[in-house]
Amino acid sequence: MDAIPDSVPVPEQDDWDALSGPEEADEEVVPVIQAMNTPGTVACAVFLSGTISHVSLDSSVSSLDEAQLAEEIRVVADVATKKASALLHINVVETFVEQGWNLREAREFVEKNAPFTTPQQAYEAELALCARHSEHRE
Repeated sequence: MDAIPDSVPVPEQDDWDALSGPEEADEEVVPVIQAMNTPGTVACAVFLSGTISHVSLDSSVSSLDEAQLAEEIRVVADVATKKASALLHINVVETFVEQGWNLREAREFVEKNAPFTTPQQAYEAELALCARHSEHRE
């Protein structure tokens, strides 16, 4: 028992340490949702929170002027954010169903009371992105 000390020094903590929680291994948070324009020149990855993780650009975007490129990135990022929000919508509905709610009632409740994009709205945003590029080609 001599090997086990009666007390162990406690590392000092400041107020910020208490707020940050326990130290965790540096785990990389992986974006879960991605959207890409039809030509494949702009892709945007977002976290479930809707925060943009990164934007990938094809070298062919150099033919766009700054305003066109900014608008394309904005549109693609908006679609990715809507897809992430729709995934949260689905997860909340599924959670309610697991708790015994009727699927139709759970969907209606989430649509009326939660700030999430519906899966249909996300799908329509993707269609609009595709249509945007088919219109540019005509």
